Amino acid sequence: STSDIPNVRGRLFEEPISSITNIQVCADPTGLSLVDQVVTIVDSKTIHEIMTAIRSASEYSPNHPATIWCCTLRISGPTGQSNVRVFKAYSQGTIIHCTNRGGLIFSTLQSQTLGSIIERAVQRHTDKRQLPMTNEDRERR
Repeated sequence: STSDIPNVRGRLFEEPISSITNIQVCADPTGLSLVDQVVTIVDSKTIHEIMTAIRSASEYSPNHPATIWCCTLRISGPTGQSNVRVFKAYSQGTIIHCTNRGGLIFSTLQSQTLGSIIERAVQRHTDKRQLPMTNEDRERR
């Protein structure tokens, strides 16, 4: 059903970022998941960085991106939860699928910064977690 899309869109793009209580980085069933267990981010600075990157992302139509990693963000606030699937691609930046509760994609966006922000947040919140090698890592070698 598409009836909940206006509410989900409003929560994701219009609620004050300061009202968001946490963002969970969840495993993706594709086998290319960034995490293998839920990482809960409660730090307001990191939540602000993630939400600013999502809200400043531009509409995008991906062209068969080769995915480095993916995850689902569960963004929780006082009026409910929003889900965002995130795909870090080799050459197309980070692709964001905003979905309703049923998984219907209502917006596809692209960000050049969100992937790195999430990688840093996960690394700060997990011990000894080996993240997939980024393009920046490859260039340094």
